[in-house]
Amino acid sequence: MEEMSIGEFARRSRLSPKALRLYDEIGLLAPSRVDELSGYRYYASAQLRPAQLISALGRQAGHPARAADDKAGRPRREDHLPGQRAVREPA
Repeated sequence: MEEMSIGEFARRSRLSPKALRLYDEIGLLAPSRVDELSGYRYYASAQLRPAQLISALGRQAGHPARAADDKAGRPRREDHLPGQRAVREPA
């Protein structure tokens, strides 16, 4: 099993590292391993096909991050005034 850094995986899957972290957070695409000391994420080459499918579906929908934000219960940028930062409720 080939393992790659989040940066390499992002390039090969056409997903940003930010999107990959979000998809891990919401349980859509978890890394194969997370380094306990650094928190750095590593992905297996076998995860490329599912990641590429997620990327393609997101691009077809026109808003790849919006669907993930909705699933995670995050406020959308347009849900608050321009220049105002979104505030999340404490867990």
